[in-house]
Amino acid sequence: MNTDPIDELAAGFNLPAPAIISNHHGLAASYNFNDHMLLVLADTHGFENSISGPIQTPMGPVPGSDVEATMSSDSIVIGVRTAF
Repeated sequence: MNTDPIDELAAGFNLPAPAIISNHHGLAASYNFNDHMLLVLADTHGFENSISGPIQTPMGPVPGSDVEATMSSDSIVIGVRTAF
């Protein structure tokens, strides 16, 4: 298990881009149609992760504040390679 990429003190700064996924898995396969064409399929999944912490200002954290970011991801890739 990986650690969170963003710590609790930075959670308030990280709202626009909550790249907080710690663990991913992926699977890929390819198939040769012939000597000139290859099909590639790939899937990745980023497991859901959450982080929370105080809202940060230039003067420091806002007392009693709390912000939470949650993220997961999925992607599917399909590619074709040709050779001449």
